[in-house]
Formats: sequence, structure tokens, C-alpha cells
Amino acid sequence: MRRVRRNTGNARTGHFTPALTFLDLPGRYRAAVPDAKVVLVLRDPVSRAYSQYKWELLVGGPDAAVAPEFVSYAAFVEASLAAYPEPAPTYCGLPLLQSGEYDVLTAAWLAAFGRDRIHLVRAEDYFADPATTLAGIYEFLELPAIDFVPVPRVNENPLVTPGEDPASKALLAEFYRPHNRRLAESFGRDMGWT
Repeated sequence: MRRVRRNTGNARTGHFTPALTFLDLPGRYRAAVPDAKVVLVLRDPVSRAYSQYKWELLVGGPDAAVAPEFVSYAAFVEASLAAYPEPAPTYCGLPLLQSGEYDVLTAAWLAAFGRDRIHLVRAEDYFADPATTLAGIYEFLELPAIDFVPVPRVNENPLVTPGEDPASKALLAEFYRPHNRRLAESFGRDMGWT
């Protein structure tokens, strides 16, 4: 923050992971900045779940490789579904299923700021066309657009895993279907996820 201020002037920025699961944040943000505009970046919860599994293996290290609920992606999904509504064990500290229940997680943001002050961004749109996605964010924030400059990815998980298995993907798609439907109803926007 000091370096940014020194180089560009007074700036506030931050990335909160996982802000959505901290349900007290919207009210606190609203109290601090009542007229704030909020940009929420959401990723297909099924894809997000697989990404979390890879991070669980990286963070868990050798312990994760032998833990029964982490030995495969299928085991991780099954353990999470079996434990639900309680969170299953995790090395990252994020509850797998609950972290993708965006209808539940965005409700506090809607209550605090209202739909007109929240801009939803599909992570898939950003990955496919960052310049257009960022232009939409600038427009929502009523800021002049800044030309997009591609930068290398710096936070990719280096682990190579077998990949998502179709059965686990289908189980998660079925689990998230009603949540995705309620999210679409809340924001008047279908995110296009299964």
C-alpha cells in the first residue's frame, strides 16, 4: 500500500479471500462507506470446488496425500457432501460446499448495499475477455476506462492432478443447481452455470 501511494498517490485496494464467507463484512463495509459500490467476482462453483481441491493438496502437503478425504477428488467431494451442512475437513480453512453457495453468501451484500450498488462479474468472462470485463467494471464504478495490459499469471497452483472426474462434477452441479437458480432470481441474471 505504501509503495502504491508513493508511486501513484493515495490509493486503497485490497483483495479479501474469501470475503463472501465472512458474512459480517457487508454490514461493516456499509457502516464505513455507506455509498460504496461493490464488485463481486464469482466463479462457477463446480470449477471453484475443483480449484479448491488442488489448493487443499498444495497447502496440506504430504499429510493431504494420505488423508482419506483428500486421496482423490471424488473422496473430497463425497466427504463434503456427507458432512453437509457441517463443513468437511479442510487444510485451506474454506468450507468446500458452502463457499460456492453464492445465493446465501451474497444475501448479506444485497441487504447492506442493494442490487443497484453491486456488480456481479463471472470469473469465466474475465478469463475469456479481460478487457471487456474490466471496461464493464469501470463503467459500473463511473471511472474512466484504463487500457488493459496483459500480465502473467502469478497465483496458479503448480500441482498436476488427474482432473475433475465426471461423477463428482455431476454431483456438485446437482448440489449447486438450486443455489445458482436463487442467485439468478436475486440479481435478475442467470450466470449460465449448471
